[in-house]
Amino acid sequence: MAILTQACAADSQVHPLDLDKPYRTDDYTFLDAAVGSRRAIALGESIHVPQEMPLVRQRFVRYLHERKGFDVLALEGSLIDAWTAQEHVYANGVSGSAVAELFTREALFGLWQTAPMEAVIAEALQPQSGAPAIYLTSFDLQPGMARAYGGSAEKSLGAFLASVQALDPNVSDQKVGEWTKILSPSLECKSSQTVTQALSELERWLDDSAAIAVGARRPARHVAALQLVPTMLRYRLQQCSDWLAANKSMKVYQQSRDTLNAKLALALLDHFPKMILWAHHSHLHYNSLGESIPSMGQHLHSALGDQLYTIGVFALDGAAMDTSEADAAQGLAVVTALAAKPLPDDARFSVERALAGLSTSDFSST
Repeated sequence: MAILTQACAADSQVHPLDLDKPYRTDDYTFLDAAVGSRRAIALGESIHVPQEMPLVRQRFVRYLHERKGFDVLALEGSLIDAWTAQEHVYANGVSGSAVAELFTREALFGLWQTAPMEAVIAEALQPQSGAPAIYLTSFDLQPGMARAYGGSAEKSLGAFLASVQALDPNVSDQKVGEWTKILSPSLECKSSQTVTQALSELERWLDDSAAIAVGARRPARHVAALQLVPTMLRYRLQQCSDWLAANKSMKVYQQSRDTLNAKLALALLDHFPKMILWAHHSHLHYNSLGESIPSMGQHLHSALGDQLYTIGVFALDGAAMDTSEADAAQGLAVVTALAAKPLPDDARFSVERALAGLSTSDFSST
């Protein structure tokens, strides 16, 4: 699959990238002027899963980390799952492929359980060229989506609380079990019962003795992410409430998720000077024409203005699964619908086709 990148900004440029060549710092110096002093870089992909998409973005992350000081990478998924995975990395002292496999299993969606994503994680968590390791977190609200938890918010929350309790035993097993039992149904969107008291108790613990205990043994970034967990949980409860009130409309789910993800991303930026957001284009685009469901990118662009710079990675050619066809298929037709097909030359892929047709006079090359 050939890859093309485009920056979403006034100084938009297009850059073909060749993954067959080794990483060279000089190939990415065009980012210096584009990124400047911006604090947030959104790094998107047009198709999930293909091995080229993570690997090409891995090189962007490396350059932004080593040369521009971006040391926080926020992924789709769940803030609490990412925190637990990062804590287990610290606690177990693993490295190389072991650290990548651990984090990928405990923090990432099933569709990102791939060798290229493990390569991204392995490089992020290992210091490069003298730079400190990247801190991995999430701007997302969906607890239990990681492979380790199989969609169970109860398992996700339980693992998170246990990992914090291991550092700060000043909370009883009984209280941890109580919080898990009360909060989990609502976090799984199965209940709309009031959980205010339990969440307030949890927040007081995380803000007080837990934060002190974690801060004594872990980096300040880890403490900051910990203290944002109650905010993430409240946003998740709001998302579930919106969805249930709309009779489980997936359009409402997406709209609520993107709106609240943007709020959580902004909260992360209040604590982290510079951050890279890693997600699908459907979440990161600016919706400048106002024709799509309001996206996280639209909300972030409205809030951050020039402090946000978005880079899109597109498929120039190759094959992919048509998810809209798969969603509509019935019976045995699902098998055919799930098969990868050549990228069609129709309106839904017009961005890829338009970018592929640009001549060298239409963009700056470096």
